[in-house]
Amino acid sequence: MSSFSDVDSSPRADALLRYLDDTDGFMAAFKAYVVAALRRYASEGLVLDVGCGVGHDLGRLSAAGMVPVGVDLSFTALRRARAVCGSVVRGDGSRLPFRGDVFDGCRVERVLQHVVDPGAVLDEIMRVVRPGGVVAVLEPDHTTMQVESSTDPSGNLLARCVLAQHPGIGAQTAEVLSSRGWIVDDVVTEHSFGYALEKLPIDAEAATARAVRKGELSSSVRERWLAEQTERTRNGSFRAAWTKILVIARAPEQRH
Repeated sequence: MSSFSDVDSSPRADALLRYLDDTDGFMAAFKAYVVAALRRYASEGLVLDVGCGVGHDLGRLSAAGMVPVGVDLSFTALRRARAVCGSVVRGDGSRLPFRGDVFDGCRVERVLQHVVDPGAVLDEIMRVVRPGGVVAVLEPDHTTMQVESSTDPSGNLLARCVLAQHPGIGAQTAEVLSSRGWIVDDVVTEHSFGYALEKLPIDAEAATARAVRKGELSSSVRERWLAEQTERTRNGSFRAAWTKILVIARAPEQRH
């Protein structure tokens, strides 16, 4: 289980929320496209943000003229989100606390990778979004993570250690949505690059430590790899790359 599956129970809760602050700027282009796509179909309508975190995107939706509602499991995150938007509630994405067909649109960002059943969350979104409404789902494909390394010439050591429950969900999202009746309008892929170990979307120390405990990685290789990447970060030679995928889809006008 990843730390974001239960932020409030994590001893690193403050660090997790700081990570959301840090990555908000890095993902500005994708986030702007999400707002534009939602506005196209939802206009000035009611838009749900599943896994709203500290509320960065609630502010974007509001500024674009939509009426945002945020839902998140973390009390810690919601305390900050309420300062951005008063309409936030604590809730589980697989059991949303809303009646059916109430929202014109919904956004989901870096949430499905952490939940037990991504399909169950998408089914709930289908239930609460009106026919013809829109969903924007942004998820990484951590299986594509590559980190330059002489210790691990394949470059995929970290990808093999990912803590997320569904590390490849980004590449699967369009198919999962289509199989549930959503009409996929657009799929946008972005290749991201990292230049410091601590700025990656994966907690390298925690992920590799778990891999050692599970017998999937030797402690000596872990130590050498971490030492190498720490030094690469220090001297400016650290290089990493991974993929993020955005899917825009509409709910069918007629439901069976």
